[in-house]
Amino acid sequence: ALQAFRAGQIDLLTSLFVSDEREQFALFSEPYLRPGASLLTRAGEAPIRNLAELGSRPLGIVAGSVWFEMLGEDAARLNLRNYPRLSDALRALVDGEVDAVISDPVTGLEQSRRRGLDGRVQVSADLDMEVPIAFGIRPDWPMLQRIINSGFDQIGVVEEARLRGRWIATADDAAPATTELVPVHIPDSERARMEAVLAALEEADEAGRQLLQEALAIDAQADALLTDLQQRSEAAEPAASVAPTAPQESDLQRFLLWRASLPERASVDELQRMLRGEEAALQTVEARRDQAALQLRDLRQRQIDAPSEIERAQEVATGSDELVPSSANPTPAQWLAKARRRLALTRVAALQQEIGRLPTAIIRVEHELEQARRDLSRYRQRVQALQELQRDRVVREAEARVAEVERATAALQNPAPDVLSRAEQSLELAQRTVALAERYADAVPALLEESQKAERVARSLDLTRQRLALQAGGAELGRVLAAERRSLDPPREAAVLRQAIDEELAQLRLEQIELGAAQAELVDEDGPLRLDADEDDDGGAMSSQWQRQEMVARQRQLTTEALELSSLLQGTLEATRRELVRRERDSLELRDRIDERLLWLPTQSVLVLEGWHPWQALLDLAKASRWAYSARLIARDVESRPWTLATVVAGVLLVWWLRRGWRQRLQHLDEDARPRKMWPALQALLLATLSAAFWPALCVLLGRYLQGLGEPGKFTDSLGGSLVAIAPNFLLLASIRWYALPGGLPRLLGWEGPRALALHRLATQLLWIVLPVSLINHLQLLRGSQLGIDGLARPLLILMTLAIAWLLWRATAPGEALAWQHQLARNTAGEQLRRKAHVILPGALVLLALLQLAGYGLVSFMVLQALAYSLYLLLWLMLVHRLVLRWLLLQEQRLAEQRYREQLEARQAEAAEEGDSSDAPPRAERPEVTLAS
Repeated sequence: ALQAFRAGQIDLLTSLFVSDEREQFALFSEPYLRPGASLLTRAGEAPIRNLAELGSRPLGIVAGSVWFEMLGEDAARLNLRNYPRLSDALRALVDGEVDAVISDPVTGLEQSRRRGLDGRVQVSADLDMEVPIAFGIRPDWPMLQRIINSGFDQIGVVEEARLRGRWIATADDAAPATTELVPVHIPDSERARMEAVLAALEEADEAGRQLLQEALAIDAQADALLTDLQQRSEAAEPAASVAPTAPQESDLQRFLLWRASLPERASVDELQRMLRGEEAALQTVEARRDQAALQLRDLRQRQIDAPSEIERAQEVATGSDELVPSSANPTPAQWLAKARRRLALTRVAALQQEIGRLPTAIIRVEHELEQARRDLSRYRQRVQALQELQRDRVVREAEARVAEVERATAALQNPAPDVLSRAEQSLELAQRTVALAERYADAVPALLEESQKAERVARSLDLTRQRLALQAGGAELGRVLAAERRSLDPPREAAVLRQAIDEELAQLRLEQIELGAAQAELVDEDGPLRLDADEDDDGGAMSSQWQRQEMVARQRQLTTEALELSSLLQGTLEATRRELVRRERDSLELRDRIDERLLWLPTQSVLVLEGWHPWQALLDLAKASRWAYSARLIARDVESRPWTLATVVAGVLLVWWLRRGWRQRLQHLDEDARPRKMWPALQALLLATLSAAFWPALCVLLGRYLQGLGEPGKFTDSLGGSLVAIAPNFLLLASIRWYALPGGLPRLLGWEGPRALALHRLATQLLWIVLPVSLINHLQLLRGSQLGIDGLARPLLILMTLAIAWLLWRATAPGEALAWQHQLARNTAGEQLRRKAHVILPGALVLLALLQLAGYGLVSFMVLQALAYSLYLLLWLMLVHRLVLRWLLLQEQRLAEQRYREQLEARQAEAAEEGDSSDAPPRAERPEVTLAS
């Protein structure tokens, strides 16, 4: 037919795919169908998901079809088999000549039904190639093209939907009703038994009467339970009746047919109404899925608890055997024992029957849950398809509006200046509408992506809650939870995206205010047309007024459309923000729950050489492409804002140069320059703190800079987060190193010189050990690399802990400067404390290394961090203690000096009263106040 059309033998084709090549020899009407390319395969065989999976296997295609053009470069590498008609290609598929056929699903399935191949062909994959179908008209008949398009305009959305439903059959499974579990109700039963005995014992004691009444109530419960058992046995359904049946059509085939049945000419508002209906159905299915999941969890928990309840009931029945009445005249206690035994046996029978029915109920609920999940996937596909269709429709309508304004502007003849200005404003408004439409088109996929991520986190949270509710333990659960935590989204990702959306929403609100003000001005200008032209006027003024009025109406329409688009964009952005907030909240809760449980769980097995691959982990860490990409990001940023970065670098170099002067001043601070003052000690403390904080602060700045450059979760972002994470440990060790610098604080605060020097050297050694290991450890944790954690970070952490233990063992050994010397110890307690510290500190670190070796990485890391922070706190407490002592010492020295002067003046006065005219000063000893005194 296509060849005959090209030869001029056919004037009109009612179904022709639109392509650039065919537009050279045909006119096309407005498209009435937009099907996509699909792979059709034999039913019952494994589906082929894409062309890459097809490989070199034969693919059937209709000769001269539009799919040749759509395949592009893929056509050269595919094993294509040409067929004159689609029915021939489908027959070849069924006969095994080809493994797949490329066609649109509507035509392919219709041809398979007509040729008697229904049920033997299935839709296997959607190739994401959408090609519109329209009427093909001979190129010299444009009038017929306008007539057909005018006919399309007369078809409403309802009529179009009816026509599509007639010619495109869609199979839509009805949502199965959820069957609730029927709880066991105990009805009222006849209480005739023991009534006579109870009446005969009216004169008996009160205890006997109470026992008989209790036995009567228990026996009534047993009767009710037996009645319920009989009713449930009669109403028992066979297990085979709940077995799930295979669907007649695949989910993909059903979805493609439904998508092809969507109205082509539906407006944005009509698509929005359809979208709301599908979203409401989606929420209903989600509720059904959650209900089925909870029901399945309860059934499985019941399956676990029922055997223990049977054992308890059997124990009650066995314990009551000894009290069962054996005589003709049983006592009330024996009546009670008999009733309890009967009730226990009845409960055992009921529980056994319930256990027997639980597998059937579980299968039924599992089928309901699976069906709900399939329905949920189907409705999500529908919502996504409608959102994409609405997005494309918005962009197309906005672009059509721009073209309309351009045509109207070009059609103006001798326009007045105000009319031309109005035309330019209309064109600007139309372009602004297109920009809003494109922003909306970008926001819709972001909403879909965030919804999927939030749903994934919610499912992980629910699954983790179920795992934690089992109260299980061991390395298996630890590995599962650790993997779940590593798979979480980066902590900053949701926050960064939410901040960007907040900024876009604020900008959008400003645009809405501006558009609202423009709309109000246009409404004020709207009014009747004033015909005040003179009689001699040739009608130019009247034409100008008509043109101006037309432009005002067009501006008003464009402003209204822009406001509607901004409202759509605002709703999409707000929905995306809600999904981000939900994902962030669920991620934090999930992370907290996992961390709380992982605190006492091993996350890895015992470290063995077979599972240790440090070389591979090191190669993965040193991958050149990652570091090169980070370097390119930095180079681009330097090119974009060179002066800002140059100013920052200059400031850092200035602080570094000042820091060198601080070090020299700190080493040469002389207390005698300001005798009996606190300022030298405070100045030394301030200079040491600022000097120690230089490199940690630089790490934080560089880390934040890299996090701002990279994408959340990528290597650059993880590297920046690692630099920020090591800053506390860096500050701790640098502070110890600077506070123990010889000639600074130690001399002013009265520390021994050798001990301060030994502490300074120990802090320097720890810096070179702790910082690289901490950087690698945090980098692998933030990246979530299992290979890097097990193969590199964990062994390095163990070696670091052992190295710190060895350094502390050597530094606190007897005879070393950090150890309390026996001759300096004030009492026996000091010597005992020295010996305990020499053993306890390295022993605790060795114990932490063993915990890491056994797989308890999280708890050992937290304890190690707690020890480091405790050491930092002790250091500051010691500094504060020394500063307070120094202040008290200075105050005592001032008081002693004042008392000395008073004594000297008193002796001089006594000497003057005695008449001593000697020039020799009176004798008075100057007191010496030290920490020891």
